Parts: sequence; structure tokens; C-alpha cells
Amino acid sequence: MVVTAILTNVAKLDSVGKVTKELVDDVVEQLAVIAKNGYQYSSLESLNEEPSRWDLPEVHAANTLRAIFNESSLSNATYKYIETGFIIAIAGFRSQMYSPLKSASHVVTPFAIAASCCSSH
Repeated sequence: MVVTAILTNVAKLDSVGKVTKELVDDVVEQLAVIAKNGYQYSSLESLNEEPSRWDLPEVHAANTLRAIFNESSLSNATYKYIETGFIIAIAGFRSQMYSPLKSASHVVTPFAIAASCCSSH
């Protein structure tokens, strides 16, 4: 994923870590807003496509968050967002649509693993 690749390369170049944390904060907070708010499906219902073919921004945001949390080089900058990510992942299970449900099943795993790792510290 492009966003994760950019963040990872910034982390490699940032010896102090301050730029990385600020950038990760901005990116994760924006992705969280998109993932939480979703999209107004009523505007998509007029399309002549099956709902499974809709391109949903909240699914992309959740999948990007999953990739960011899976990246070990970003763990110091992302640990404080474990709760937010876990809530977003769990909320995906409430969806009536297949794409968010599928995304939620993939997204919840790294947040659960991260939460279990950080709880012992």
C-alpha cells in the first residue's frame, strides 16, 4: 500500500522519530475519520451496479489502517491508536454490506494482536 510505504520510508529517514510520529498522527487520524463516517449509501443505490462492486472509502481507509498497524517499523508511532483501530474494525461487523464485513474480518486481527502485545507493558 502506498501510504504505508511512504510512512515506512519517512521512518527510515527520520532518525529522531518526531516527523514520523507527527505524520503518522495526521494520517491515522484522517483515515479514522473516513473509516468511522463511511459513505452515504443512498447516493449509490441509484447506480446500476451490484453493491458488492461499489468502491467504498471506509473499506479502503480500514485496510490502510490495517497495513499501517502491520508495519513493525511504525509500531512506536501507532501504539496509541490501537483502541481507535480496534473500535473501527469491530464497527465494520455491523455493516449490512459484504465489503465492510470482509474488511472488518481482516482488519480486526492486527489490532487484537497489537492490543495483546501492548497490554503486558
